[in-house]
Amino acid sequence: MSETRRFRSLIEGGTWLHPYEGGAGLLDLALALAALSGAPVQGTPAAGAVAGAIGAHDHMVFVLVDGLGMHLVDPLEEAAFLRQHVAMRLRSVFPSSTAPALTSLATGLPPAAHAVTGWWMRLPRASLTATILPFIERFSGEPLGRRGVDARDAFPAPSLLAKYRRDRAMFLPSYISESVSSRYFSAAAPAQPYRRLAEAVDGVAARIAMARGPTYTYVYVPFVDQAQHERGPQAVHVRRALSSVVQQLERLAGLLTGRARVVLTADHGHIAVGMRHIIMPDDPLMDMLEAPPYGEPRVPMFRARPGMAEAFADAFRARFGERFVLLSTDDAEALRLFGEPTLSDETRARIGDFIAPALGDDVLLYDPDEGLRAMEGTHGGLTPAEMMVPLVLI
Repeated sequence: MSETRRFRSLIEGGTWLHPYEGGAGLLDLALALAALSGAPVQGTPAAGAVAGAIGAHDHMVFVLVDGLGMHLVDPLEEAAFLRQHVAMRLRSVFPSSTAPALTSLATGLPPAAHAVTGWWMRLPRASLTATILPFIERFSGEPLGRRGVDARDAFPAPSLLAKYRRDRAMFLPSYISESVSSRYFSAAAPAQPYRRLAEAVDGVAARIAMARGPTYTYVYVPFVDQAQHERGPQAVHVRRALSSVVQQLERLAGLLTGRARVVLTADHGHIAVGMRHIIMPDDPLMDMLEAPPYGEPRVPMFRARPGMAEAFADAFRARFGERFVLLSTDDAEALRLFGEPTLSDETRARIGDFIAPALGDDVLLYDPDEGLRAMEGTHGGLTPAEMMVPLVLI
């Protein structure tokens, strides 16, 4: 069986979900929010349905709870505040990870077009691998600016927020409020740093109470994702983090008293880490690659040395074929995995020659010193737990 047929059989059997087949997704939400905020966008039928569910409101508060997949919402009691307000289920983008998803929400474009392809991203023109959201070189930790890389190099598609015809503001954790990536996503909208979510809730309520015209307010919440990475998605620590976030959402709803529409979603879900596969610097596979594996631990990407692509594919499949599906970049394009029939030149260059979505709960790490070996929760793949997120309307 070819790898593309293998991929299709996993989709047809429900083991995996295709990010752009079978329902509305984060891209449709991005286009809906933009249209409702007056930005000139080309909508889709699914985006129209999402916009209809949200409705027209003078004030919109968009809350992104990182890692809040349906795997955490479905087990809640039917009367629980969060579950009561689920309007529909959405599919994440692929890879189902923060950097690609946040970029899609900001631009209204899939990764095929916006070229942000994972946590670790190969930038061929700069001859380096970036850890893209912290905006540093992967191995040295050096800021990308010192390597001659600016936001426009890393994020070639502009943020739609610049075209919103509303007064815009962002409430972000203090440790990222002034980061290069945050400034890109916000399109120069004022950023209000917070240390505790209660501070953001109070700030949002005060902002809307004093507003003199239509507003759009974005709130990014990292705590549920952090807890899952540290302890795994089923840990008590995760339930406590979620409960704390929901408590603040209920408080926000009470403070707003119907004056604003709160729109909440997530960038991805989580699964528990299963088998860890470690590629060390002296691994024979490294002799065939131009750079260590990048992308995501659940979806490693590979750039082969000239003339070594076929040998690498054979060696990888012989070793990992029961745990990962190795697709060429052409295969991924034909399958529309990144969201459009054609990959942009920049996206294709950043992916390299191959991607390898994990079949089960596996992860592939390069050199355990990177710190991810200790993580108990992960995401990036195509399983329903990673792909499905809620659209919550309050």
